[in-house]
Amino acid sequence: MSNDGAAYIAATVVVLLALASPVAYVVLNRIIVRTWATLEKIYHERQLRTRPVITGAEANEETPLVERSKRRSCYTLMREKWKDSKTPDFAVAELAWLGWEIATHGPEDRTKADCAGSRVRKLWTRKWKLLILTSLIIFSLSTFGLFVWGSIASARIVTSSAALSDSPDCGFWIPDPKADHHKNGTDGFLYLQEVEAGEYAKNCYGAARGADGCNFFASQDIPYTVKENDLCPFSDELCLEGRSSAFTMSTPLISSKMLGINVPTGYQFNRTTSCAPIKRDGFVIETEDTYDYYYGPVPGSGMPTWRSPKSSVRDFPGYHVACVLRLLILHHKLRLTIYCNSTFCYEEAYTDEWTPLPAFLPEKYDTTTLLLIQSQNNYHSSLRHDPIFPAESEIDPPPLTYRPLYYNKDPIATILACVDTVSVCSADGSTCWADINHPTKDLSSHVEKTGYYMLDIALMRSNVCNSIHLRGGSALDAHSKLPSNLSLPISLPLATEQWKVEARKLFEGSLARIQIDLRDYIRGAAANQRGFANHLDSAYEDMCRTYKFHTVGWKNVNLWALRLLLVLVLTVYLLSFETNRFSEEKETIAESIWNATVLRMLKKLLGAKNAVEPGVANGTNVAGGRVSEDPRSPDIPRPDREAS
Repeated sequence: MSNDGAAYIAATVVVLLALASPVAYVVLNRIIVRTWATLEKIYHERQLRTRPVITGAEANEETPLVERSKRRSCYTLMREKWKDSKTPDFAVAELAWLGWEIATHGPEDRTKADCAGSRVRKLWTRKWKLLILTSLIIFSLSTFGLFVWGSIASARIVTSSAALSDSPDCGFWIPDPKADHHKNGTDGFLYLQEVEAGEYAKNCYGAARGADGCNFFASQDIPYTVKENDLCPFSDELCLEGRSSAFTMSTPLISSKMLGINVPTGYQFNRTTSCAPIKRDGFVIETEDTYDYYYGPVPGSGMPTWRSPKSSVRDFPGYHVACVLRLLILHHKLRLTIYCNSTFCYEEAYTDEWTPLPAFLPEKYDTTTLLLIQSQNNYHSSLRHDPIFPAESEIDPPPLTYRPLYYNKDPIATILACVDTVSVCSADGSTCWADINHPTKDLSSHVEKTGYYMLDIALMRSNVCNSIHLRGGSALDAHSKLPSNLSLPISLPLATEQWKVEARKLFEGSLARIQIDLRDYIRGAAANQRGFANHLDSAYEDMCRTYKFHTVGWKNVNLWALRLLLVLVLTVYLLSFETNRFSEEKETIAESIWNATVLRMLKKLLGAKNAVEPGVANGTNVAGGRVSEDPRSPDIPRPDREAS
């Protein structure tokens, strides 16, 4: 339902509750008052039956029972005060004033009722009256609070904006190895995904909940923690700043439901990335025309890991980034052919495979990424000793006469290496495995297998290289600090350890890529893209209706709750109708039903029906008089003065 329609329903619900609450209170009040009066009447009848028969001259004298019956019972006065109230707040005010009178009346005030006492010093003698009065006040306050809570809770009839997907283009759309790939074909779509993931991470990760543009996914972001000075994941011969030089970012165990995978149980996963600056000495060789980087061979190409021509040193400000990725993916029944099992990639170039040096300590299921960053012709207003973004040389001659400027004159790229790991766990976190293609725990039902399949394909491109390799240097936070004035490219101040800022941004982009990719599979965003094919296994087509997301401009309405509310409101109004409007004793339908069922059974249970004692047979009371009912207190019998 649209937001406007949901707003109308919410307003209607509030109006109905506002109208029905006083009526419901009156119905409940009448039922309790009638029950109270019935119990009090039964009690007084039993008291009369248990008193001894009085004969002779004593019969003409007024007994304490006769004296007490001359004035209205204090309990009757409480009951009438409460019965006359139409709302809980009015009842609290009336009963509180009556309680004050009970607590403070002196002996001279015993004309209205026997609620009076000897002022506060004998308050204990009126403990039962005050206790009942306090109970009525608490009940009235509770009823008022219940009505307030009901009004607030009724807002839940208009629920969240979550919806389930059902796109006809849904599928596992990936670049087809058999397709004729053209420049800017499949890469163009993947580039847009990379850009969107980076921008989403920049705008929504760490932003306030519900920030503009951040309310589509089931969870706005994926939380993570940071650990500085962590153990370097590589050997000592590679770690530039020693063993404790790594910057590690790791998520806790995240439920797959946070990605919008709408299955009963689901699974949990962890994403961890650890980055560290890498040594260049001994791994970079300068030739006549190139700089060759040897961090592992590229089989069959006869090339080093990466090669940058000396002539490629740019004479304009900016950052040039090359990304080298080692990615091992094993195939199994849940995943079909991936467009590249292992990738050597920088900018828009691909080759067969990169095999890292043993010093990288590659694990079987880890993803290792090398970022080779060239940062020349960028001016800084202060010295920078960042191992990845240095500026240690003063510009000579200085372009500004009033302050020095610094830059990085080294044409050799600085190198940042990162290791991405993924593990998947059972829903309770008791069992985890790193090879997500071969779960160590059996997948139970078909719907859980579908949820696992969705999680598997969503994690496929979640790594540092896929957060930057198509955007290159423009993806860096440092790039956004460069001025538009290229004649004097003085960068805005960078963080002292800017490489950690970049690592964090790229990690957030890799987390956002999980959300973006899964959404695009469900939507079929690449269905009309050239060079893409749908490799969705027919056994898991249910995933197209198993994705939950937040809509914009639409709300869900709980129809069952709405129908129940309407029925309750109509029932309350029906029960409040009076059946004998023209008689003095007006009675609602609710009272009639209550009297004919519950109270009748109560009278039978307590033996009050047709109970006759010898002293009160044939309508005579213990004082020899005729029993009648006080019109002001119909449930309190009194002797008739004319009978003697």
